[in-house]
Amino acid sequence: MTPNSKKVEYSISLNNKKYSYILTKVNNNITHISCPAAWIDQDFDNEDIPDFLMDLPDLILETEEDKKKEKSEVEILRLRVSKHEKLEIKKLSLKNGYKNVSSYIRDLALQKK
Repeated sequence: MTPNSKKVEYSISLNNKKYSYILTKVNNNITHISCPAAWIDQDFDNEDIPDFLMDLPDLILETEEDKKKEKSEVEILRLRVSKHEKLEIKKLSLKNGYKNVSSYIRDLALQKK
């Protein structure tokens, strides 16, 4: 994407919940679409965008269903740390933009960030 790209944010309401997505013009033929709720962050040919937007509600709802399934299949993993280590881990998780320590440790262990 170029620094002068035109960026527009939209939202869609599904099941009384609002989901945002961003369209960014890359060039005359390509648009970048970002929709965290549907796990989409990629470039599309402009001719494909109407079809994508028609499919977006289903993609969001499928993603929400996947998240619910994952939560129902959760396992607990325990580890021991000192009070000082616990405080440091919590500080690092917040510093790195995480809302909770579990997500931070999970991503570190699985090397997602």
